[in-house]
Amino acid sequence: MRAHKVLAVLVVVALSGVALNYSLVSQEAPAQGPIESFVADMKAIPGFFKAYLKKDGTLYLEVTQEHFDKDFLVIVQMARGIGESFLLTGYPLDSDLLQFRFRNDKIELWTRNPYFRAAPGTPLEKMVQLGFRDSLRRSFSIVARDDSAGRYLIDATGLFVSDWPNLADYLPGIFKTGFRLDPTRSTISSVKGFPRNVEIEADLMFAALAPLTNVPDRIFAVLPDEKTLPIALHYSVLALPEEPMKPRLADDRVGYFVTTYKDYERQTGPTNSVRIINRWRLEKKDPYAPLSEPVKPIIFYLENTIPKEFRPYIKEGVEAWNKAFEAAGFKNAIIALDQPNDPNWDPADARYSTIRWMPSVSSVFAIGPSDVDPRSGEILNADILFTADWVRSLTNEYIRMVEGPAAFLEEEMKALEIARALNPNSVSRLCMYEAGLAPHMALLNMALAADGLLSPDGQIPIEYIGPALRELTMHEVGHALGLRHNFKASFATPLEKLHDVNYTQQYGVAASVMDYNPPNIAADREHQGEYYSSTVGPYDIWAIQWGYKPVGNETLEPHPELQAIAQQHGKDHYLYGTDEDAWNNQYALDPAINQWDLSNDPIAYFKDLQRLVERLWPGLEDRVIAEDAEYWPLRSAVNVLLYHQMRGYVTAVKALGGMEVTRAHKGDVLTPLKVLPAERQREALRFVLDAFSPEIPKRFPKHLLDKMPRERWWDWASSWNVGQRFHFPIHDSITEMRASVLTAAFWPERLRRIRDNAYRSDEANPYTLAEHFMSFTDTIWADVLSKRAPMDSFQRAIQSVHVDLLIALATDKASNRVSDAIAMAYSELTRIDRAISDLLVEGVKDPLAKAHLTEVQHRIREVIDIDQ
Repeated sequence: MRAHKVLAVLVVVALSGVALNYSLVSQEAPAQGPIESFVADMKAIPGFFKAYLKKDGTLYLEVTQEHFDKDFLVIVQMARGIGESFLLTGYPLDSDLLQFRFRNDKIELWTRNPYFRAAPGTPLEKMVQLGFRDSLRRSFSIVARDDSAGRYLIDATGLFVSDWPNLADYLPGIFKTGFRLDPTRSTISSVKGFPRNVEIEADLMFAALAPLTNVPDRIFAVLPDEKTLPIALHYSVLALPEEPMKPRLADDRVGYFVTTYKDYERQTGPTNSVRIINRWRLEKKDPYAPLSEPVKPIIFYLENTIPKEFRPYIKEGVEAWNKAFEAAGFKNAIIALDQPNDPNWDPADARYSTIRWMPSVSSVFAIGPSDVDPRSGEILNADILFTADWVRSLTNEYIRMVEGPAAFLEEEMKALEIARALNPNSVSRLCMYEAGLAPHMALLNMALAADGLLSPDGQIPIEYIGPALRELTMHEVGHALGLRHNFKASFATPLEKLHDVNYTQQYGVAASVMDYNPPNIAADREHQGEYYSSTVGPYDIWAIQWGYKPVGNETLEPHPELQAIAQQHGKDHYLYGTDEDAWNNQYALDPAINQWDLSNDPIAYFKDLQRLVERLWPGLEDRVIAEDAEYWPLRSAVNVLLYHQMRGYVTAVKALGGMEVTRAHKGDVLTPLKVLPAERQREALRFVLDAFSPEIPKRFPKHLLDKMPRERWWDWASSWNVGQRFHFPIHDSITEMRASVLTAAFWPERLRRIRDNAYRSDEANPYTLAEHFMSFTDTIWADVLSKRAPMDSFQRAIQSVHVDLLIALATDKASNRVSDAIAMAYSELTRIDRAISDLLVEGVKDPLAKAHLTEVQHRIREVIDIDQ
């Protein structure tokens, strides 16, 4: 991210490696005399560093005595990209803390290491300096000088006409071939100087090392000449504040991004790690007033690329946060303005915080990166980036979910990996809210069409798009203010209040806009409330109050006034759970911390969602496809409905072996962990097992299968490629979704928790591994256990998947395997084998069912010694 985040030692090592990729010694000519005569025919650009630009693009910087041994930031972002694979205009690429030093008659540029600290002038500081080194990025010869005034001129062209963010390491993963910067076709294109910053832009040309092959066709569309990759980088060279902001010690009960360092002066306590929150410097004009305007408000400028009809909603989303700042004692703390009508105004200028609208061929996301002073955690500026294509997912394109829900989720994960490769520091700030909204907005689209408010070729009215954009803006501005995601916030809203407009206008649809909140669509269309939160929520107000309220005598020790606020986290509206708590993997254990759900009863919410889907199946074709229009959007619409019909099951699995998780401290009302009551686990189990009901495939309107092709265009803009199915694979789609539920239910870590929780529970009848294993077998094999042949091909498919899973568990050789799970897997395989034998003895008429049972039994007996 553009923020200079203080991370761990490994990141320092990685940054050091990056620095060493550059030539350490410049090849400029030796010193040539006084500065004035040397730069006589150059354009002088005064600023934080005085710059001189020759007509041929050579850039010289004047480094003075005042610059030596003084930290500053260099922030790198994409000035102009190619609209593909995160090479997007405005995308953050790097942020480095740097320092010029004078040594051996050369000027050296060092990348600083702020992760390890001790008090200046102490023996511990010497220890830190010896143990943790800065990295030499570049050494410059002095080309002109004025020793008496302490002024020195260096040729900085090669510093900025370079692969500063190491794109050459990233590009092969996208283009399947290497690229190398061609300096002969690269140049400095713009230099602007200001008292506290210098803004430099470089047009760069990367040359392919081999022809492009095995890449998506759209790559050739974004590269006019596939042998070259043209991009431009923007560098902000930024002075740090003369007086660092007073830092605020982080508290894990309140979700803020943090700057972390090791303080070797801390000799007591469980750790010497210090975490300070990232926040803006807000100071009251009247320090004694309970509510005062700030000396310097937070201002976001809306770039003129944003469509005019959307700007009012974006402004509302920015300024909605004033409600939260008032709780912290600030009035009009945050303001949204249109970009000035000034041709010299630059949204990449580090003096401005902006909201930008980016083109993208395939990426849909939003990000709220910020530049942070690592000394104090002060946010110096922030830029919020939206990809423009997200609006199409609200309108009549639904979402190109032609590959199905699993492929859609896989694409999201690929996007995260691509972003991580491009800029590892940006991943924690990369927000998939914008991308993830697409299938939920598609569902809203279909609901509105069923209400008669939309035609197949119509656009969603602005009154539906605008509120979505307003909530998305509130979410991204929250990140820019320092807030992390809070995926437990939706659990604070009572189910019966979701469509109570009086309630949601006061508290929001969820307790925080920092959740991933889907559109709030009522299954009962006559009782529809607000689709999106129109205000920041109680958690947001509480978090801003804790992070921004001025308190006296603040040090890097817990402050009683702030502790008193944080101790309220046990209240329903202030519960907090973030990314690492919510991921749908085997380590996520709190069923209240989810993405894309609503209310304090997620299972009831998902059941309502399923009822809505059932109502949308009839008439779907006519609502989606206009007369004389292509049929392929119907395929996407069907996948969207299947996704919403099934997605609740995977989420509900989290309750099996689940626990209530908080960030409680000693003395708080709550405890960090609490086993979920057995009845809540059984309620979730009953819901999850419905995923394997034979009724699921019957609900699908199979007459649509003849009308669900792919696009019939073979070009870069099409969703179809050679080798992909043209028909709709209904069996694979349903089995794939069922298999994902089954896999999640039997993750090894979940099985361990079920075992441990049964031991920890004080209940007379806790949820156990035996109940868990037997319940899934009883449901998936209900027909065979009742001496009936499998009902249909869908049931045979999931039975086969289930046996594969049990075999894998029964033959697990890992050193940390769950012995009781192995025993139960053996037991269930034995039970299935006996049921198959009993059924085959009685006779099975259907040849497919008989073949299926025989094959499954053969696999079971290959791994289990059963007396035949």
